[in-house]
Amino acid sequence: GCTVTPVRQQADIKVSKTGQSVCIVAGGSSNTYSVTARNDGPSTAFGVVLVDTFPAFTTYVAGSLAATSN
Repeated sequence: GCTVTPVRQQADIKVSKTGQSVCIVAGGSSNTYSVTARNDGPSTAFGVVLVDTFPAFTTYVAGSLAATSN
């Protein structure tokens, strides 16, 4: 017969946020940062949602989002 070895699926999601470390940004100025998420596996991660909430009184600059996938 065959031997069946159960495999436990497990994703290992890592999230980091890097960029300018400023507490106050003058009106009309910008603050740039990057959010990186990766799965160190070993299994595929399904249904992952990443939310980065802007601080109060912050405005998103249209077209400034760049997303990549490896």
